[in-house]
Amino acid sequence: MQFHRAGLADRIEKILAESRIDPARIELEITETALLDAEAAVLTTMEQLHQRKVSFALDDFGTGYACLTSLRRFPFDKIKIDRSFVSNVGSTSMRRSSTRSSA
Repeated sequence: MQFHRAGLADRIEKILAESRIDPARIELEITETALLDAEAAVLTTMEQLHQRKVSFALDDFGTGYACLTSLRRFPFDKIKIDRSFVSNVGSTSMRRSSTRSSA
């Protein structure tokens, strides 16, 4: 929800400056749902902070609606794939579903 508020990048930059923390040591996690609700605003905030060396992790990928296209559009440094998403990778139904969707 914080990524939907105006001025988040400025607030984070101010906190980093006041505390003298190197932005490269900061990693912010974002869930898939945060991307979907206000994509343009989230992207702008992420780009502002990423330019200042703050890194980003997409949390619980595979539990919501984010697609691989989102991974290219947003400046993620890490992707945390949800266990429920990868636990079925070897299943027959998952293979059939993947085959149908790629055809």
